[in-house]
Amino acid sequence: MHNSREKMDLPKTIFLLMFILSMIIVSFYTLRPFMISFLWSGMIVIATWPIFLKIKSFLGGNKNFSSVFLTFFLLIFLIYPFFYIINLCIKNSYFFLEWLSSNHFQLPNLHFLINLPYVGKKLYILYQKILNSSGRSLIQCIKPYLKKTTKFLFLKIGYFTNFLLQIFLMLVFNLFLYCKGEKVANILRHFAIRLASTSGDIAVLLAARAIRAVALGVIVTSLVQGFLSTLGLAVSGIPYYTFLIFPIFFLNLLQIGSFPILLPAIIWLYWMNFPVKGTILLIWSIINCILDNVLRAFLIRFGVDFPALLLLAGMIGGIISFGLIGLFVGPVVLVIAYRLIIIWINKAPFPHNLNKKISKNLFKKHTK
Repeated sequence: MHNSREKMDLPKTIFLLMFILSMIIVSFYTLRPFMISFLWSGMIVIATWPIFLKIKSFLGGNKNFSSVFLTFFLLIFLIYPFFYIINLCIKNSYFFLEWLSSNHFQLPNLHFLINLPYVGKKLYILYQKILNSSGRSLIQCIKPYLKKTTKFLFLKIGYFTNFLLQIFLMLVFNLFLYCKGEKVANILRHFAIRLASTSGDIAVLLAARAIRAVALGVIVTSLVQGFLSTLGLAVSGIPYYTFLIFPIFFLNLLQIGSFPILLPAIIWLYWMNFPVKGTILLIWSIINCILDNVLRAFLIRFGVDFPALLLLAGMIGGIISFGLIGLFVGPVVLVIAYRLIIIWINKAPFPHNLNKKISKNLFKKHTK
């Protein structure tokens, strides 16, 4: 023991650890711009891997062509909604501007402002000044904030450009992972086994199953809910209902549901004296909400045999903590932790297998 301590070179060990740590930090900062897109790409590839295998089998085992085909389909699925919404805005902006410039457009007088306590009279006078000056006084009021607003808009344009770049990188990573998916999976499993033996391999397999369960239970349910909600809005005669497709889908992804958008539409129908259409949309919304809960729970349980409440808590908590990527990160972490804890607990004997004499002795001590 004494000889081994003498032979150990402590400075060498410290410098070696510092070098390894610095390599990890530098590697992290080098790859950080690609991490979000690579994570999303990994989630999408894992979720769509069974579809990729079916396409590959249908195309005669051509892996490269199957990868390009499925990536192109994902490109259309991701990009088309944005172009569709922009096209709708451009088409409908002409009618909106024409309506604003017509003589039929008149701003309300808002007489009820006078009855508001404390500030009502001042608000009404300010509003009348804006009407009488054709908006010039309003421009003078907002002029100090135009610079900040312009900076904010340019900042958002930068975020949108970064978002498009991330989508492009994600599609490139998709091509790579579809082509080299088996090799990447084997490397990850080998690394996990090296870290934690069988438990590491179990964690990797559980992560893949949890991602597919979330994709099946959340993405598919959101698409179905978006279609059914849009169908209800179209049948009820809600104008410009196509603008609500993306918000409905996004709210379903966030596990909020489509009711916050359907409820104002129902109120508007009753307000405009369309009670029959309002009642039909109300009944349709209730059925839609019930179907949402049933379908999501069924698809999640179909994809993976875990408590649905655990996955739901992981999705909601993950979104709150990590953003939209947490939709997958949260359930994966909770599912792996849950299953590994259950495996660890099951290694101990069950309470009913304990010695009955111990129970009798405990009972005697308490009864004395």
